[in-house]
Amino acid sequence: MWLASLKKLGLLKALAEAAGTTTASINNAANRMKGVGKIRRYLPALLWYLQRRVGGVRGAVFSVRTRDVCGVDRRCGMAVRKLMMSLVEKGLAKRYRKGFYPIKRAVLEKVLTVLRKWV
Repeated sequence: MWLASLKKLGLLKALAEAAGTTTASINNAANRMKGVGKIRRYLPALLWYLQRRVGGVRGAVFSVRTRDVCGVDRRCGMAVRKLMMSLVEKGLAKRYRKGFYPIKRAVLEKVLTVLRKWV
């Protein structure tokens, strides 16, 4: 929305020149930032789930199920999926199948600190 108003006023090109980039890269960055507010809304639910389950589960692997975090809320499920896929990209979790992400107990503290930084 703000990007369209900048484009309408002719300020997008000036903003890109001031930043030393192109208008296309600013458009791409704006598109990536569209869902950030929705994802941050469900981040505390994921943190609470992880902290609650840490002490009660035995074994070397800890599993995160989207269904257990969100129930039937589809928006929450997509937000948790994006959060978990970003952890997969960092190598802190794996995607076993749809909605199921195993995390090794050795890296669980790193996962919690990363998620806390995102809050």
